[in-house]
Amino acid sequence: MAIVVDEGTSLVSGEKPALVKKTFNIEWLRVFGLSSGFALLFVGSFVSNRFVFEPNGTMVKTETFIYKTFNFNHTCSYLDWNPSRTISAIVAQFIIIPMSLYVVLGYYRMKYEYKSGKISGALWTFCSCHTPFSLASQLLFVMVFVNHPVDTLSFIVHYIPYMCFQMSLLLIAIEQVWYISEKSIVPFNIPTVLLRTYLVIVAATFIYYTVFIWSFLAGYPILDTTVEWKKNIGVSIMFFWDLVAILIPIVFGLIEIKFYDLNSTIVFYHETE
Repeated sequence: MAIVVDEGTSLVSGEKPALVKKTFNIEWLRVFGLSSGFALLFVGSFVSNRFVFEPNGTMVKTETFIYKTFNFNHTCSYLDWNPSRTISAIVAQFIIIPMSLYVVLGYYRMKYEYKSGKISGALWTFCSCHTPFSLASQLLFVMVFVNHPVDTLSFIVHYIPYMCFQMSLLLIAIEQVWYISEKSIVPFNIPTVLLRTYLVIVAATFIYYTVFIWSFLAGYPILDTTVEWKKNIGVSIMFFWDLVAILIPIVFGLIEIKFYDLNSTIVFYHETE
C-alpha cells in the first residue's frame, strides 16, 4: 500500500513505501520556454542599444560581420557582443531548461501513451528517433554565445547550434501536431489538411532559411540582398520563422492547457527497507 503525498508533505512511511507525485500539463514548459525566446531578444536588444551600438556604444551596426555578409543584421546581432552576450547567455537558460525538460517528459508521455495503445507505433518511433537530437540541440543552444561572429569560421560555429535548435523546434512541432491529431484534440476542429499545411510551411521556412544562410557562406547567395526588396524578403523570412515556429506553438500550447485535460504525473517512489 502506498502513501500518496504532494511536494509539500513530509514522508512518514513506517513499513510502507513512500510516494511523492507532481501532476501538471507539460505544455507549460514549452509555452514558458518559447516565450522566453522573445524575452531574450528584448533584453539583448535593450542592452546592446544601450551599451554596444552607437550612439551610446562604440560599435556601428553596419560594421558587424553579419551585416557585411548578408547586408542586414539578424536578430542575433543584438546578442553577440558583451555585455549583452553574457546577459543573454543567462537569460537563455529560461529557454534551455524548460525546453529540455519538455523534450524528456514528452518522450515518457509518448512512451506511456504507446504502451497504453493510445497512439500509433509510427508516432512513437518518430518520438524515439528525434528525442536524442532535440534534447542535445536544446542543451547546446547556449553554444551560440560562445563564439561571436567576426569572420566566416566563427560565424559557422556560432550558427550551427542555432540551426540545430531550429530543427529541433520543427521536429517538436511535427510531433505535437501528430499527437493532437491522433488524440482528436485539435483546437477549433481545425481540418487535418490545414495542420499538414502548417507543418509544410514550417518545414519549408526552415529549409529556405538554412539554405539562405549557407549559400552566403559558400559565396553563392540565393538572394541578392544588395537589392532593397530582396533584402526585405530575407528579413521577412527571419521574422516569419518566429511566427510559425514559436508564436503559433505558444498559442496552441495555451489552448491545449486551457481546454484539454492532458496532465501528466511525475512519481518519485521509494520502497522502504
